[in-house]
Amino acid sequence: MSGSGSDAEADEDEVQKWQKAIDDIEARREMTKVAWTSGRFCHRVRVMVKPEVKFPEKSTFREFDENGELVRFQYEKWIGHLFLYITQDMGSRCIDDSTDLPFNRDILVQNVERIIMASGPWQEWLLTLRSIYRWEDPKVTGRWFAVWAFVWYLNCTISFTLCYVVFIVLQNRFCAQPIEKLRASHERALDRGKSALKFGDLINRHGSSDWIDPLIDGVGPVAQVQLGDIADLMEILVNFYNWKYPRLTAYTIFFFSTCITVGLLTPADFSLKIVTMIIIWWFFFGRFVASYHPQYRHLVSPIKYVYWDIPTHAEWAFTYLRKTAQEVRQKMIERKVQHQYDIETREHPTYQGNVASAPSQGGDGDSDGDDWHSAKSSGGILDETDFICFRCSHHGVPGQLAIYSDGIRFIRKFPNKEMWRRSFSEIAEMNKLTGSRTVKLKKERLLEFTFMGGVVEKLEDMKRMDEAFNAIIGFSGLHWQQLQPRHEANVET
Repeated sequence: MSGSGSDAEADEDEVQKWQKAIDDIEARREMTKVAWTSGRFCHRVRVMVKPEVKFPEKSTFREFDENGELVRFQYEKWIGHLFLYITQDMGSRCIDDSTDLPFNRDILVQNVERIIMASGPWQEWLLTLRSIYRWEDPKVTGRWFAVWAFVWYLNCTISFTLCYVVFIVLQNRFCAQPIEKLRASHERALDRGKSALKFGDLINRHGSSDWIDPLIDGVGPVAQVQLGDIADLMEILVNFYNWKYPRLTAYTIFFFSTCITVGLLTPADFSLKIVTMIIIWWFFFGRFVASYHPQYRHLVSPIKYVYWDIPTHAEWAFTYLRKTAQEVRQKMIERKVQHQYDIETREHPTYQGNVASAPSQGGDGDSDGDDWHSAKSSGGILDETDFICFRCSHHGVPGQLAIYSDGIRFIRKFPNKEMWRRSFSEIAEMNKLTGSRTVKLKKERLLEFTFMGGVVEKLEDMKRMDEAFNAIIGFSGLHWQQLQPRHEANVET
C-alpha cells in the first residue's frame, strides 16, 4: 500500500512539473506576442479623451423668425446631438484620423502582414472546407451533407450556424485541445490569370512593366484603410475565440444565444427579414455615413456592435502592459515598505506592531489593474522614484529618459541635470520615428511626444525605443488608442 501511495505522489509531482512547464511556455508566448505587436505595428498612440457633450436642451434648437415667433423645432439637429450625447462614452475609441493621413506603402504592407498573421486559424479552416467539398474523405463529406440537408429541411440554417460558432468557442474554452505541431509555412497557390484580366486596361495604358505603381497609387489610399479594418476585425475574432476578455466574449455568446432562441421560436422568414433589414439599413445609411464621414465608419458597422469592446491585438497588448507595469509597481512598493520597516525596527523596536499591515497599503484598490493611474494613490511611497531609464539625446545633448512614478523627465548626462519633466496626464500623443525624413542621419530612432497645448519634444538616438514606448504605455496607466503613423514616419531616407 505504501508503495502505491508513493507512486501516486510521484505521478502527481510529475503532472505538476509538466503543468508548470506548459504555463511557462504560455507566459513566454504572451510576452513575445505583446513585444511583436507593439514593436512591429504600434508606431503612434494617443490618449483617448472622452468628449464632453452635454444633454441637448430643447430650447437651444428652436428656430425663430425676425419677429421672435417660433417657426419650428429643429428636431433633426436635436436627435443628432442626442445620439452624440448617448454614445460619447463608448464611441470615443471608434473615432480616428486614419482617413486624414496620406497614403504610406509601408503601412499598407504591414496591414497585409497583420491579415496574414491573424488569419492563421481561418487558413486552416478554409483548408478543411476544401477537403470537404473535394470529397477527399467521402464519409466525412457525406455526414456533413446529411446534416446540412436536415438543417435546411427544418429552416434553421442561420440558427445552426450560430450554434456551431457558440459550440467551437465553448469547446476551445473548456475542452482540452490536442497538442499539434506548428506549421512551418503555408503555401498558397494564387490564380493570377483572372486578376490580370481585371487590370487589362491598366496594363495597356501604362505598359507591362509600369502598371503596378499607378495601381498602388490609385487603389492604395482606400485599400490602406480597408485592409486596416479587415486586420482589426480578424484580430477581434481571434481574441473573441481565445477568450482574451471572458466577460466580453460571454456577452457576445449571449447575443448569439438570443439570436438562436429567436430563430428557433419564430418562423425562418422572420429571421430572414431581420437579417435583410440590417443589410438594407447598413447599405442605405451605414455606407452613406461611412462614405462622407469615414472617421465614424465603425459606429455604423453592425459587426462592431456584435463584437463590441472585444480588443484588437494592439488594444489587448496595451492592457497587458498596464497590468504588468502595475505588478512591477506593486513589487517596488512592497520592497520599499519592507526596507522602511527594517530601518524602523532596527531604530525603534516598538515600531514593529504598527507597520505590520503597511504592505497592503501599496495596492490601488483595483484587482485587475486596468484603471490605476499613479503611485500617489498609494500614499506617495514611490514619489520621485525612477522605474526605468533609457539612454538618448535631446537636441543633440546626450542624456537619458527617466520614467518615474507620475511621468517622464529628461536628465542631461554632463553635467548631470534635469532639463524638463512632464506628468503622464500631460501626454496627448506618442509617436515612433524611424528613418524619418526630418532626421539627417540614417537609421535614426526617435521618440516624439506631443503634450497638451501642442508642445512637441523629440528624443533621438533611442536604441531601446520600443522598450521605452511600451514602458510609458504601461506605467502611465492611461488608456491608449492605436493610430496609423504619420506620412513622414518609417520612411527610409
